[in-house]
Amino acid sequence: MDSRGGLILLIPVIGLLPILRGRRWNWRVVRSHKLLNALFWLGWAAALVVGLLVLFGVCS
Repeated sequence: MDSRGGLILLIPVIGLLPILRGRRWNWRVVRSHKLLNALFWLGWAAALVVGLLVLFGVCS
């Protein structure tokens, strides 16, 4: 396991703060812009996948 993966996984964990606003799951992180909302979710998913791949040594 690589420690860099843990650091990369901090990005989606910190990203959970606006998602879980008010202790409820919130799909619309940016309420007024659909494009920004889609980019947020795309970046969140990419950071999660890359973090897991680096953590388990699949890619470095």
